[in-house]
Amino acid sequence: MTLSWSTYAQVQDSSVWIGNSEDSLKLVDTPVTQTSYYQDETYNMFHHHATVSGLAPRTKYFYKVGSKVNATYTSDVYSFMTARAATDNSTFNMVIYGDFGAGNESKDTLAYVNALNPDEVDLIYHIGDIGYADDAWLMPGQLDGFFYEKVYNGWMNSMAPVMGSIPYMVLVGNHEAECHSPACAESAYKMNALRNYTAYNSRFKMPSKETGGTFNMWYSFEHGPIHFTSLSSETDYIGEPSNEYADPPRNGNFGDQLAWVEADLKKADAKRANVPWIIVGLHRPLYDIYGCPNGVPEGHNANIQAAFEDL
Repeated sequence: MTLSWSTYAQVQDSSVWIGNSEDSLKLVDTPVTQTSYYQDETYNMFHHHATVSGLAPRTKYFYKVGSKVNATYTSDVYSFMTARAATDNSTFNMVIYGDFGAGNESKDTLAYVNALNPDEVDLIYHIGDIGYADDAWLMPGQLDGFFYEKVYNGWMNSMAPVMGSIPYMVLVGNHEAECHSPACAESAYKMNALRNYTAYNSRFKMPSKETGGTFNMWYSFEHGPIHFTSLSSETDYIGEPSNEYADPPRNGNFGDQLAWVEADLKKADAKRANVPWIIVGLHRPLYDIYGCPNGVPEGHNANIQAAFEDL
């Protein structure tokens, strides 16, 4: 289980405590990474990630994170439920969605998701387009300002109740690519700091290292009898759309995604006696009516089919 949190200041002794009850938390001996990808005169944020191993399957644990000595940077106590074992054949619920965003259009969805009961939902799979921070400049009164980080932070804070209690898996969408507001376009520093999915790959930590993947761009995980293969429909295949608004190209080049997915699916296929289900997640669908007028795939639809279909 990976725990992630953020602070506005660097915490030298960033740590994790876990226990079977709120009163039995113990300090966990595990590395905590700390990353900051954007700073200016009035703002800095550090993103912490810690992966805890050795936990029992389908078990409720309580936890807190933060500084060992400074209570200002120590969280409240939360809880989570670990993943089911492959041998667990009982029915369970998961929530899958994409294109969440922030603002008035997402209020109902936000309320619904934060009201989910962790005892009734095993995991959430967010298939791209996280908080639409890149479109912050399109909101009324925000054309000339820099609101990328503010919108990203606001969305993640609004999701804290559910993300702190239900395992939350993400994959990449086009709105994670970069900041392309006028404020970013006019600043070489902002453009460079916020390009190539940097915020997305810094704020989340998916199990790519454990599965031979690359950052949060492609990776896999298992929950009960299901193997999830998470891919990037935005980068690293012929005809990928990541740089369609960028000249010269500034996004992508994370590695050989197609070789990885072929190897991952072969490994998953070899385990199907115990993990029979395989779910492949992409932000852009392989098949859709919009990209297939008159029954003939074109544009992104044709490119993504050509890249992934034979695999």
